[in-house]
Amino acid sequence: MSGGAAGRTVLIVEPHLEGRFGHPWRYTHALTKRFAAAGWPVRILAHAIYDGPARIAGAPVEPVFPRSYYEREDRDAKGLRWRLRRWRSERTQSTLSPFAAIVRDAIVRARRGGGDVRLVVPTATPAILSELLSLSVLIDGALPPAALLFHEEPDLYTDWYRPLRLEVLRERLAGSGWGDGLRCFATNAPLARHLADLLGVPVEAAGDLADEVEIAVLRAAAAQPPRLARPEPAADVVDHLLRLKADGRRIAWCPGQMRPDKGSDRLPLLVAAMEAQAATPGAPAFHLVVQVPTAPDRRLPAVEALGRHPRVTVIRGEISDAAYYALLGLADVVVLPYDARLYARRISRVLVEASHAGRPLLASAGMAAEDEEAGRRCVAFLDDWAAWPAHAAALLDRAGAAADRAEAPDRAAGAPLCWHGLADWIVAARRPGVAPRPALYVRPAALDADAAALAEAHLAHLAARGVPVVELLVAATRGRRRTLQRTMLAGRAGSPAQLTAWAASPSGGLAGLVQRLAALAARLRRGIAVRQGRSRTPRLVGPVVHEIAARRGFAFVVVLAAGAGDAIEVRWRGAPVWTETAGDRSADESFAARVDAARAGLIRPA
Repeated sequence: MSGGAAGRTVLIVEPHLEGRFGHPWRYTHALTKRFAAAGWPVRILAHAIYDGPARIAGAPVEPVFPRSYYEREDRDAKGLRWRLRRWRSERTQSTLSPFAAIVRDAIVRARRGGGDVRLVVPTATPAILSELLSLSVLIDGALPPAALLFHEEPDLYTDWYRPLRLEVLRERLAGSGWGDGLRCFATNAPLARHLADLLGVPVEAAGDLADEVEIAVLRAAAAQPPRLARPEPAADVVDHLLRLKADGRRIAWCPGQMRPDKGSDRLPLLVAAMEAQAATPGAPAFHLVVQVPTAPDRRLPAVEALGRHPRVTVIRGEISDAAYYALLGLADVVVLPYDARLYARRISRVLVEASHAGRPLLASAGMAAEDEEAGRRCVAFLDDWAAWPAHAAALLDRAGAAADRAEAPDRAAGAPLCWHGLADWIVAARRPGVAPRPALYVRPAALDADAAALAEAHLAHLAARGVPVVELLVAATRGRRRTLQRTMLAGRAGSPAQLTAWAASPSGGLAGLVQRLAALAARLRRGIAVRQGRSRTPRLVGPVVHEIAARRGFAFVVVLAAGAGDAIEVRWRGAPVWTETAGDRSADESFAARVDAARAGLIRPA
């Protein structure tokens, strides 16, 4: 990685960063250190309730996002300010989310004075990707090079600021104009392959993120377990385990809180197999260590009840980093009886840490890590957990033989980490060309089946040509606008357009007056008027559409005429406007040629 220069900024977008814990914290910390070593200043955008240090590895943290992908509602972390923002977002006339608006504003600020901005999302989801793709119709000039790292199943987090149908992500991405300037990574190979099929672009397996200092700490803890001084809550547990090891017991540790996804259902089987092993002459005697979940869980009493077993130690409550490293060092074997179905395309952080520390490791067959870890001598992936003590004994024999031969650990110290490729690419990437001006696609909000199919075909064609699209739905009703907004929001979850807006009849009262004045101010710059049927009153087009028209301009405007009663008139001086008629096969067949001609003549740097 080469050194940085003035005016360069890597913007880390991490709405899930709430404090000093979990993947968001560790990933952000590792990336920030990597970028800082290359001379690239970093700014970190975090959750509004973030309560960690003001700086991470020297980079400032800005708590700005009102929710993470775990939440469906904005967190009321800032009192009245957030309540007002939520009130405004509920009355919006587009699918522009607070998340996308916050990122857009951060990019604009970082670019003041000609700055070169790069965008990194350490724990990306399909919903985040979809929101970021709206930047292609909002950002002036070049889109910033962007890298997104995915670490969980795509279908788990689709219901975020707006609903999302995963199958349209391919079209939204192709039509965004981002091109090679946006790259996707995944923490494991199975997830990378799945995302590549879903998105239609290459996805690189970057591995889990950990910096060299963290790996060195893990190795040191494995070589010499730290002693815990009181009043450390886990000091008694560590002392108890040390006495057991002195008596010849082998410690089998299940790191992490034993939830159902981490194998709590298999604990009785593990204990029964351990008892059977203890009755075998000459076989190593194991002692199992598990942690009770801190959050309410219907299986929690069953995990706690294991504490009465003489060969099981149960840890209650959270454990500190020092206690975690002590347990890692004391463990003769790390046992991960996870639900392989849930971890088939999901990384296990404790598995990666145990691997970096060189600990013998047993895990469920079918987990995402199986391909990457299978080459290690002291790792086994099991289908039958009833035989785990025998497999653990075999791993300990291999580890002992390797130590007698003074062999190097399975993971060579100082070897390049896979995730470095993500950081290296983002700082070396050339700035993509200026994104094409978007097209405006105007159609009635209500369409029959044939007209709706034609509209989807038009949008798919525009996406295939790399044309960003603002889709404008014109509502025929003067009814309840909030109900109309929510219906449109859910109904366009499968739209290939990067941004969907709607033009509705002006509402009454002070709120309606404020919106009309905002729209009028935008139209005075370079605005749009939309009329439907015989109406003399223009439909109220949201300020976002007017802002795009004024700042970016539209390359062309397509109006879908679904019928005489739904005839739509668009008045705008900025670009050609042409009408497509549902049911007119000749117009349908000529659409591709008209789009290509418009692109060749009109899609130029804004």
